[in-house]
Amino acid sequence: MTDVFKDNRKFTDLSFSVSDNNKGVYLVRRYNKGYYIDYYDSKLNIIKAYDIEMLKNEGNIENAFLRGDKLCLIESFYNKPTKELQYYSRTLQEDGMSFKREFLFSIPLKDIKKPNFFSSWLGKDSKSDNDVLGMFKTSTSANFIAFTIDILDNEAEKHFIFVYDNNLNPINQTEFTRGIKDRKFILQNIDVSDIDGTVYLLGKTYTKNKKEKITGGKYQFELYKIGNNEQNSVVFDSETKYIGSLTTKIADNNLFCVGFYSLKNDNRYKGLVHLAIDPNSLSIKSSTYSPFTPQFIIDKYGKEKDKELRNIVFREVFITDTDEAIIHAEEFYIEITQSMGANGMMGGQYTTYNYRDVICAKISSDGKLVWARNINKKQTSGNPDRYLSFSSSHINGKSYLFINSNGKVRKLRNDRIEFRGGSSNSAYLTAVIINSEGDFDFSYVVDSNHAEVPFEAGAAVVSDNGKALVFKGRVGSKKQLLKISIN
Repeated sequence: MTDVFKDNRKFTDLSFSVSDNNKGVYLVRRYNKGYYIDYYDSKLNIIKAYDIEMLKNEGNIENAFLRGDKLCLIESFYNKPTKELQYYSRTLQEDGMSFKREFLFSIPLKDIKKPNFFSSWLGKDSKSDNDVLGMFKTSTSANFIAFTIDILDNEAEKHFIFVYDNNLNPINQTEFTRGIKDRKFILQNIDVSDIDGTVYLLGKTYTKNKKEKITGGKYQFELYKIGNNEQNSVVFDSETKYIGSLTTKIADNNLFCVGFYSLKNDNRYKGLVHLAIDPNSLSIKSSTYSPFTPQFIIDKYGKEKDKELRNIVFREVFITDTDEAIIHAEEFYIEITQSMGANGMMGGQYTTYNYRDVICAKISSDGKLVWARNINKKQTSGNPDRYLSFSSSHINGKSYLFINSNGKVRKLRNDRIEFRGGSSNSAYLTAVIINSEGDFDFSYVVDSNHAEVPFEAGAAVVSDNGKALVFKGRVGSKKQLLKISIN
């Protein structure tokens, strides 16, 4: 843990981090005029600090990775004179003091549909869209990086895909087109092979044929394999069930799709769906739907109950060395209420962000649900809150979850507990550890009564391949960093 320090840049947000080969870490923070980058060694001693000026209406640092052994930043820049969206790399030089800026590619602004990560400044020259429009993705070891940009075409789903190796040599530039109206194709996510840079793109498609289904979701999922000079695909649907969302994860020799399913509609959840897919042929090896276990239902409700969940959001999905899938998710939803004023007039509108129960599950390589646990949690805030929710990792067969609470764990019936509270004013940082059998225990990591600042439990940066998490603490201009190492 560092000493408490004062930060002249009072309003900064921790954007992302990059671990180096010596267990050090770069922390990148956004402020109103640019980015502040701190480099810490393995003991959180600050070694160097950098300041990159960049106004928010000009561009963003989208992500960062280790290019060889040097920090590399990816920048998107709005060139107003040419009306282009341009992408650059900024690589730390041998002198350790400067960054070299190199051009990657550009796209005319008129062709872009307001990608999510620069929608705040594309303005009237672009048109909006409803799916996840722009993505930057690195492969597991950052051997390859990929960009996908949604292109303006109302009659078809169209993306430009750019793939580079770790030294930023171009590997593949492809146009992906699906002949269906853009609003009927929802991009779920992309993944990149660490072996050859192949891109796997997963979409949820609402076709005319699926519209005629009597039961189950009226859509299909389409998985595309996009390599150099090749494009293949496989189609699968939810049959009589509903799958609200699905995500892909790449392992060494397998590709998995995992998600939650329902028997009622896309907004409820009865259990987990798991597909194992051959990454070369895209043949589906197995497809399994597993309802939540009786233990999970008792965890949540205190008794067995035939009831489906709502509002589940993925937080992390890990694939182990034996191809087991470890899922960390959370019940999260937003409530908007309207108050009444004097004389029956409408009053103010209030928004509440609810960070509720934690859902953890383990699925075997052949798709069987090994265990599922529900950790009761009740946290609310009037704004998106980094002190709430949780951060997690999975190392050596155990899941580690870090949650803020008020220090008073509530006891529920049938030997259950519930975490409550935790805020920017007072928070006990708590570690919940789940072993390979699904049994869990908890302990306090930081006692609020003896800490000068509370730590942002929902925004830790993970380093050292998941073996360390770095938390930022803050009260006004007073800040502190905490590093938790996992053996």
